[in-house]
Amino acid sequence: QTAERQQRSLQQVMGTGQPIYAETKTFFPGGEVWLGTWLVPLRDAAGEARAVLGVSRDITERKQAEATLRASEAELRALFAAMHDVVIVYDREGRYLKIAPTDASLLYRPPADMLGKTVHEVLPAAPADLLLEHIRRALDTQQTVRLDYSLNIGGQEFWFAGTISPMPGDTAILVAHDITHRKQSETALRRREAILEAVGAVAEQFLQPADWEINVQAALTRLGQATGVSRVYIFENHAGPDGVLLTSQRYEWAAPGVTPQIDSPDLQGIP
Repeated sequence: QTAERQQRSLQQVMGTGQPIYAETKTFFPGGEVWLGTWLVPLRDAAGEARAVLGVSRDITERKQAEATLRASEAELRALFAAMHDVVIVYDREGRYLKIAPTDASLLYRPPADMLGKTVHEVLPAAPADLLLEHIRRALDTQQTVRLDYSLNIGGQEFWFAGTISPMPGDTAILVAHDITHRKQSETALRRREAILEAVGAVAEQFLQPADWEINVQAALTRLGQATGVSRVYIFENHAGPDGVLLTSQRYEWAAPGVTPQIDSPDLQGIP
């Protein structure tokens, strides 16, 4: 097979009159060897190719090094593919120099739309200012700095916990982890605590028979703001003129921008 390949190469040089270079794996008694071979036509006085000069060099070490590098790069790509962190290298001006091929769904834009641009050309002003401030702080102090920041990606708010570390050449690397679920849990917990506190305060106030009606509007406001709803009502059950039990709205809190319904006749005297 090696002889056939060499014969074809010789015929090609003789037929075209052009030199060729090839890298081939050759098997010798001592083992496998990679050869880098130049085949150059030798011409006569008339310029016709009459012979071929072949020069081969052992390139086995280089080939082994290339194979090792390819394997290392493949491992690195697999590692990045399994990561869900954002990994980005910036310069001092906040320019995107490198973006690791991790989870692309956590990037504000596709990598091709960010590379070579600055954070202020890609991101809204507030997160861009925050990132650039921490990039420069990491470079000025030569220390790792930490920050939390949020971005609206695809219509959804994502929160990230990031570390920015200095690198050679006045560059810095950001490694940012998606903490959206944690932030949502913290927000839900704070809201639940606020609701419980508001309900407790309102219940205590309503249990005071002497003055609960005086501060009822403040109580409804607190309850509405804590729960995040648009309205809070208090209805009263009472007897109508004919003794039938009716329900009527007596008090209401409405969120800003929401039209109050306290004067609606549809919410008075409901059977």
